[in-house]
Amino acid sequence: MFLKERLYPEKQSLKLVGDKFRLDKQQRMILYRGIVSRRLAGVRKARLTDTIQGRHLLMDGYNILYALVNYLMGKPLFIANDGLLRDCGGAYGDIEDPLLMKRAVTLLAQYLRLLGPSSAVLFLDSPVPRSGLHRQWWESVRRDLQVKTTFSQSADRAAIAAATEGDIIATSDSGILEATPDCPIFDLPRYIIGSSFNSRPPDLSRLF
Repeated sequence: MFLKERLYPEKQSLKLVGDKFRLDKQQRMILYRGIVSRRLAGVRKARLTDTIQGRHLLMDGYNILYALVNYLMGKPLFIANDGLLRDCGGAYGDIEDPLLMKRAVTLLAQYLRLLGPSSAVLFLDSPVPRSGLHRQWWESVRRDLQVKTTFSQSADRAAIAAATEGDIIATSDSGILEATPDCPIFDLPRYIIGSSFNSRPPDLSRLF
């Protein structure tokens, strides 16, 4: 945190701290993904909302789905000091058991019905392995949901371009969050995991 507050380069700071305390790869990733400056953490926490009912929701599809898949695989997840759920760099791209993604897609649709946004957009990256199949699964379970699916080379860019003031954004991606400062944030994977599995990941915000 000392180095973050003084704007030292992130990668060099991570190496310095990691080498000093002999951190392994996973521990270094937790520091890298889990700690932002106090100012930025405060700004993001202030944007967090606990409801999406009756609101328009923009969803960073694979950011949400892979968080769920990593949890289902037993990979470590944690709450970063900005209040958002993140992982330690687990499964991305193709996964050993593709049916875990199907379960994640089903969970997403299930909880969208419970949470009740007025409308939503799910942004998916077409270059992700099996993305066409994932889209088919999504289309088969979304049925009555008022959710548009956007399939593009970059879900990040598409979500940023679509965002307008007051839209709720569901992502933990820093690039999207910084580009959509007027959008409240809903931590959808944290809500799903906490509600469906009663899981409470370690919370770094209590330490920093």
